Amino acid sequence: MKSRFPSLTPRSPFVRILSWFVLAAALVPVSCSLFGGGVRPNLLVITVDSLRFDALSRSLGAPATPHLQALEAEGQHFTHCYSHSPVALPAHVALFSARLPHQSGVIGNGMPIDPEVTLLAEWMKSRGYSTAAAVSLASLWPPRAEDLSSPNANRHGPTGLERGFGSYATGDHEIAPASEVNARLLAQLDALPADQPWFLFAQYSEPRAPYEARTGTETRARVRLDGKDIDQVVVSESGQWRRELELGPGVHELVLLCDAPIEVLRFDCHGPKERIPERFAKGRAHEAAKRIVIALENTTSEPVACTIDAWIHDVPDVAQARSRYRGEVEAVDAAVGELVKGLRERGVYDNTLIVFTADHGEALGEHGYIGHGQGLYDEVLRVPLIVKPQRGCGGFQALSKLEHAPFRQMDIVPTALDLMGLRSLPGAEGVSLLAQSDRTHFAEIHPPEAPNSILCRRDERYKLVFTSGIERWELYDVTADTLEVDNVFEMQGHFRATWQSELRQLALNSPQAANARMGMTSKRPEHLKALGY
Repeated sequence: MKSRFPSLTPRSPFVRILSWFVLAAALVPVSCSLFGGGVRPNLLVITVDSLRFDALSRSLGAPATPHLQALEAEGQHFTHCYSHSPVALPAHVALFSARLPHQSGVIGNGMPIDPEVTLLAEWMKSRGYSTAAAVSLASLWPPRAEDLSSPNANRHGPTGLERGFGSYATGDHEIAPASEVNARLLAQLDALPADQPWFLFAQYSEPRAPYEARTGTETRARVRLDGKDIDQVVVSESGQWRRELELGPGVHELVLLCDAPIEVLRFDCHGPKERIPERFAKGRAHEAAKRIVIALENTTSEPVACTIDAWIHDVPDVAQARSRYRGEVEAVDAAVGELVKGLRERGVYDNTLIVFTADHGEALGEHGYIGHGQGLYDEVLRVPLIVKPQRGCGGFQALSKLEHAPFRQMDIVPTALDLMGLRSLPGAEGVSLLAQSDRTHFAEIHPPEAPNSILCRRDERYKLVFTSGIERWELYDVTADTLEVDNVFEMQGHFRATWQSELRQLALNSPQAANARMGMTSKRPEHLKALGY
């Protein structure tokens, strides 16, 4: 009787085709299914500046984050993800290159990225993906030629995080609101070819200082020019102030008065041809005071029409900062909800792998300061991570079982590519969480973002921190001392002696020398100075 099935002899075309599929299946990542419908998944990466790991807690008093909880319900929230730098650009380069900051050469804001360092956007583009990004924070703006010390620093093309993106939208000010980021990104999405998969990057900054009040109660500063009130500025919200004036010849006194402490983050006064010189007669930029005096000098013999463009904000105390931070997190949650809604309305949500994380966290007084540039404690290194898989993702079930496993920032992109069935980045040091690997974590921060280079290494038991220059060692038993308040280095430092040698050797590589190699000027760009760098 003749069989109803194809012959399985070696010469059979069916066997040859079947063998090809078996071989192909062996060559692709284990998490990728060859029979997943033939539609390549999209990728959306969302990062939030200064978002702490506990911001997504469901404990009493935590921010209300219903949209992120909904995203988590369709994916997995990984509880032990750690950043490699509490500085925006080095952290993002670590994320998108899967390399440590000192390995990529980007250890501070404003530094160009070596063309030999492959970034996710250019990798996805080479795989046939359309790419687009919308970012809020000025730290991620493309470097300008005048901010680079070497005229050849950008000879290979784009030198910043924008490399590989077909479009890369930035804001008009140092921090653009999430609503603007969403509007720009969805407009970019609508302009992409319908027959290509895409990679989108959205970056929000709401939880970053200065924190907006969002309470409906405004704090205002009075503005006086030569003894006369000329305006008021709302300093508890965006704090952006723009005013056109006419200045006669000579020196003029501009006074900012407020019942609460305020600080001037940016001040620029321009005439029709050149900048009007200013001098802080009382107070300084980035210094909190209730009365700030700025002297403006018209050096010509005629009146000059000028425009003042300033960023002035109040300075909350620790309790106020924590309260405002909660509101900023809730604003990000709402933005994520709007972005997800936009994807659903366009029918692309289900086939999109979504990665939600932060570049770094934020200190809110735990170790005596507010911000993220003075140490490597967990409040600035431990970040949230939510992964929502695309439809039919074969490897996600195995990944979701690793909810409490240590997850390094540089492992995120290799893991995402693994879930999408794509090879990892060339030169990547990070490894997919689906693969067995040593997950020892490393982080670093260098001048000028910090007074001294600070480096740390940690595993599931200990965290070792070395501050160069002052030769300070800290060791924390992170299983028993989660707040990192009991330095046990003198008694238990010998348990991690090898780490001490590694950190000391890395600290010998001067950040200033690295800056010179990478073409960074000693003069900070104005947008970075406005952000406090």
